[in-house]
Amino acid sequence: MTKEEALWVAIRLVGLVFLALSIIYFAKLALVSVYYFYITDFAIFYNSVSEISNGEEIARKSVQKIFLEHLIHVTVFVIAAFYFLRKGKLVHRIISK
Repeated sequence: MTKEEALWVAIRLVGLVFLALSIIYFAKLALVSVYYFYITDFAIFYNSVSEISNGEEIARKSVQKIFLEHLIHVTVFVIAAFYFLRKGKLVHRIISK
């Protein structure tokens, strides 16, 4: 195996790592969205029994923040995985010098 081929293998392995991270964060994103729907359903039931509380609003905003963070992670990891698995010429050029 030449140096060029070894560099391409390393670049593709980095792409696989980013692909695995994107799958993990996509699963976390799905769980956070399910949890958000659970919180809103619980809040609707709780509000029918008594008045709205600040805790419910804080919980909803924190879940929205976590959802946005995971969405950004998924987006960045998918773009990085696509680049390292399909393209990677710029990184190869920089590393091979």
